[in-house]
Order: sequence, then structure tokens, then C-alpha cells
Amino acid sequence: MPAFTYHGLHLHYRDERPPRRALGGGTDSAPTLVLLPGHTASSASLTGELRYFGHRFPTLALDPPGTGRSHRLPRWPSDWWELTARAAIFLAEQLEITRVVPIGSTGGGIAALQMALERPEL
Repeated sequence: MPAFTYHGLHLHYRDERPPRRALGGGTDSAPTLVLLPGHTASSASLTGELRYFGHRFPTLALDPPGTGRSHRLPRWPSDWWELTARAAIFLAEQLEITRVVPIGSTGGGIAALQMALERPEL
């Protein structure tokens, strides 16, 4: 599983890409879906969605800080949803993704909204 480091936290994510033919020869024209699990769940809870959407769109599913295979937190921060959103934005920047559609399940929707508020151009 791919990983990146954000503010000293080692974070994991899952990456699913469609066959090139699914997007007419390239994936540059489609936005990347960023799946954000709810509450303290990990990307493992989104395996079905990752597989389903990943056949048509470039799709990422994040293990937010403290969940799944990501670095454990010594203390759960009160701004955890903002931290998750900023980590997802950072990941998109590191992967040079210019368009994302953040999708959150339950509490992950808070992080998705935070992403849109902080980086509407993304």
C-alpha cells in the first residue's frame, strides 16, 4: 500500500486506476475521487467503493491519521477532521493531481467539506 509523510505522520492510502481505455486513452481528463472513511474507520471499509469507482475514475482512499495502517496518534486531536482534510490535500499535491472530488462517508463527509472549503480550486 502506498504511503506519504505529512507533518511527521506516516499515512497510508489505497490507489485504484482505471484501464487507459476506460477514459478514452488517458486519465488526465477525469478528476480523481478521494474517498474519506467515516469516524475512526480506515480505507479498508471502502474497498468495495474503491474497486467500483476505480474502474472508471482514478480513485484514492485514505487511512486518516491514527487509523488503518497510518501512524498512530499519541493523542486524538480536536481538529482531526481538518487534519484529515489537509493530509488529503497534501497527498493530491504530492501526486500532482489538479482536480479532485472528495467523497466522505458519515464523518468523512466533514473532511470532504473541509477540503472543498480550504481548496475550492482543487
